[in-house]
Amino acid sequence: MALVLGLHISPHSIRGTLARAGFRKADIVQYLEVPLAAPGSDSSEGTTSEDPGFRQAIQDILIMLGKPPDRVVTALSGSEVSVHSVSVPLSSRAASKINEVLPFELEGVVPFELEDAVVDYQTLASDTERTQVLAAAAAKPSVRSHLARLQHAGITTREIGVAPVALQHLAELMPEMMSPDPVLLVHIGKNESDLCVLKDGRCHFARALPGGLDGFVQLAGSIRHSLVGFRASGGAKVDRVICMGEGGEQPDFVARLQLELDLPVEPLHLPPAEKTEVEASPRFSLSTALACTALGTEKRIDLRRGDFAPRRSADLVRRYGRTVGWSIAAVLVCAFFATYTRWSVLSTENHQLEAKLRDATGDVFGLSVGSVADARRLFLGEGLARDPMPQTDALRVLELISDSVLDEITHNTRQLKVELRENGDIAEFELRGSVDSVSDRDQIVERLRKHRCVTQVETGRATPGPGNQGLNYQIEGQYKCKDSLAMGLDPTSAGGDQ
Repeated sequence: MALVLGLHISPHSIRGTLARAGFRKADIVQYLEVPLAAPGSDSSEGTTSEDPGFRQAIQDILIMLGKPPDRVVTALSGSEVSVHSVSVPLSSRAASKINEVLPFELEGVVPFELEDAVVDYQTLASDTERTQVLAAAAAKPSVRSHLARLQHAGITTREIGVAPVALQHLAELMPEMMSPDPVLLVHIGKNESDLCVLKDGRCHFARALPGGLDGFVQLAGSIRHSLVGFRASGGAKVDRVICMGEGGEQPDFVARLQLELDLPVEPLHLPPAEKTEVEASPRFSLSTALACTALGTEKRIDLRRGDFAPRRSADLVRRYGRTVGWSIAAVLVCAFFATYTRWSVLSTENHQLEAKLRDATGDVFGLSVGSVADARRLFLGEGLARDPMPQTDALRVLELISDSVLDEITHNTRQLKVELRENGDIAEFELRGSVDSVSDRDQIVERLRKHRCVTQVETGRATPGPGNQGLNYQIEGQYKCKDSLAMGLDPTSAGGDQ
């Protein structure tokens, strides 16, 4: 779960809420507040980014946190942003083109040139022809000044919302605000206030109001005027008002507002934080809403876009590079051991199955094979695959003749001629040698004829040896082991009585 810090920067103080945000759930970890050294130093009142009081306040916030947050979210004051509900002539299927059409719809209703503005929107409703959106436009100098001020203070915001619109994220934390009937949220400051009308947990109407604790009469009139404007735009009657901000923690102020509006007004009750150095109070409502932005899954207004879009890649790699590296290494090690274990189990099982297959084929066909393909060929009577190498060679013939001469026979080979035919399947050989007697020659001929790979043996001329000692003889034969080789047998072991 990520730690999200929502920062509400007011002219008099910086308030923060640290939330632990997960999947559609947030736990409030800490509320923080640091007064600003120079009241009235808000950027909207002309302060430059070189503000030592503001920088010190931000550093104090970070020290109070102890651990840096994963994400910081801030908001521009409602007085710096123009917010309008606009009906765009595009269906929900063409939502990607809303950014192109929106500037034309806002032209003439915003108090500055759109070429020098940041524009964003959130969808409210859509049908087959039109899409109703809540659009916000802020002058680029205001966004640039806000970012520069934060960066000079040593902090980078990932998202810039609009203060009155951002109040809608309180509904993510407090489901009782998720009502199909309009709910009015009024955030009361000392000199200015924000108004937000929620419907189904989404902001449908937002205004920055003059007046606050120091201008109650003006504030009450502005709220009534805004409610009339909301009804005129097609909104339903508001029957519930929630007061927050500095005014929400003053019961007298809440009671007086209820009397002026003639509507039930209730103060906001935020959940307690895990760290109790600062108690929960309605004045932390905006910072809490900003901390809960990560819970929303629908598109929301974010002014940090276009020229001000965050360069997240380098920051993420710098912050989480080592963690990601160790995580990848751990995953690879686990994958290696899992793969090796799986391979070992499959290899053992394969050897066992091959042994069973060899036993079965040996019993049924008289030939043991460990391959499923070879066993299938045996079953179909096709024989095994033929070796592309020659089935016969001179070495096999030489081995045949050597095995045919018994140890007790004295034999001299005078000439051995081998000729391969039919692509090496048949070898015709001619043997000329000398032995001690005719019976020795006949024994050799007899053993050759008994060999299953010798198809024919013919005896040739026999003559006495030099000095009538021994016998010179000649034998011609044919060696062919096609059948046995096709069955995967060794021809030299196919003989009968060798």
